[in-house]
Amino acid sequence: MAIGKHPVRAQPFDADLVAVRIFPNGTGTPTYTATGRVASSGAVTRTGAGVFRITLQDSPAKFLAITAMYNTDVSNEDLYAQGRSFSIANGTVDVALKTATSDTDVTADADKFIDVLILMEDSSLG
Repeated sequence: MAIGKHPVRAQPFDADLVAVRIFPNGTGTPTYTATGRVASSGAVTRTGAGVFRITLQDSPAKFLAITAMYNTDVSNEDLYAQGRSFSIANGTVDVALKTATSDTDVTADADKFIDVLILMEDSSLG
């Protein structure tokens, strides 16, 4: 074996990608679009100021990656989205919209949304 080369043995697994676009609505119920294994209705709820819970159809074996990004057409809006927490047992992911260190709400606007990508493993095969 050559120096610097290491054999890699891939472990098979089933992975699913869920994509959710959340449209905040101030203190009201957000609207959303989603692809993948999200609950059939009420998959996205507002749980507090700027905090949104995504509910999956079922619990994954584990979460591999969670990414959240805030998109806006306003150039001077200093906000960002952050993965807050997740629960494998409940099949939920919480995402927060923040300014500095505070969770914050934004008014409803078709040009203000949070894109969330969730990569999860269905089962461990060994």
